Amino acid sequence: MKPFIALPLHRFCLRWILLTVALGGGSVMAADREEVGDLVALPLRNGAATEQALRPLADRLLPGVAWLEPARGGRAVVLVTWVSPTGHFLTKSSEVPHLEKLRLRGLPGEPRRVELCARDEKLDLVLAKIQLAAGESPLALTTAPWQPAADATLGAWLVAPTLPRPEGKNPPLPELRLGVVSAKERAISSQGGAIGITFDPDSQDTVRINTIIPDSPAKRAGLRRGDSLLAVDGETVANQGDVIRRVKRTPPGRELEFLIRRGDEELRKRIQVASRARMQTNASGEDFGNGGVSLRTDGFSRVLQHDLPLAPSDMGGPLFTLEGQLVGLNIARADRVTSFALPARELLPVLSAWAEEFGFTVSALATAVPLRADPPAPSPAAATGASPR
Repeated sequence: MKPFIALPLHRFCLRWILLTVALGGGSVMAADREEVGDLVALPLRNGAATEQALRPLADRLLPGVAWLEPARGGRAVVLVTWVSPTGHFLTKSSEVPHLEKLRLRGLPGEPRRVELCARDEKLDLVLAKIQLAAGESPLALTTAPWQPAADATLGAWLVAPTLPRPEGKNPPLPELRLGVVSAKERAISSQGGAIGITFDPDSQDTVRINTIIPDSPAKRAGLRRGDSLLAVDGETVANQGDVIRRVKRTPPGRELEFLIRRGDEELRKRIQVASRARMQTNASGEDFGNGGVSLRTDGFSRVLQHDLPLAPSDMGGPLFTLEGQLVGLNIARADRVTSFALPARELLPVLSAWAEEFGFTVSALATAVPLRADPPAPSPAAATGASPR
């Protein structure tokens, strides 16, 4: 099976239509065709042109896509962005607190062990590396020049790799997703941390859990309704306010140790704090069935917002223009139609410092294959002057 390109379109901000263009056969699938109307004819007019324009980009970038997954097997956790021919890469730090339990896949051969180099909590970045054989370099497949993200203007087309869920025992095949810059660069302030619990209002002498939000850190850690919280990171908690303040001031991505009482037993649970905004999304049900959101979605000094239909497990991967310029690193899936990327200018200072500290050269080589591609033909909505969003 050959890799393919997925093209998202919007019609007057009311309907997501995902058109999947297969590079191998040029076939197209449209979600909910009865509601697509005249857009059904769109792939018949420009599907082949889109495929032809993006084929060089897909052929160049997809073979070098790599990801981290549990050492014992399982679904991908994050993608990675190669930054050096010596095997150094960046990815989203809060999704991989225990790198020693993960392996890198996507390169030829067996999954590779991963070595932690450094973390930057402010940017939610981790630098890691793999050992390479003599003459081996992942950048032989993925090298692309960095450029300032200011060049990625509002409405500009972007592409990024995604890793679909595997079918059966077969490893997933990377794909390219296509979308646009959907908002101006800006800061995303932090709303603090949360773990996804509410308290029993009737508990007077104890801090007792009333509900646990699905797909929350508390749920994954095994907390249960009726558990009483006794201490957080060794500090005794006397009331609900103590817990809320302690968790809220903890940066998303960090772990806290909770001492709890369950019946006559005392247990210790380590829980990774998530963004409060993420918990609010889950609690309202907006996230269910929409692919999930990242553990940390805020607290960034500068992001580039786009509408590429990516999953939380696609974070950590690179973001490109249609010319093959690497403009940033995908850092958070915020909601159903919003993802954030760290612009190149935000990455380069810390990356340059790490390169000096760990003795590697940041790659800035041009790609060997011309990647200039004309943008896909405009949709009927765009032709009438309607916003792509």
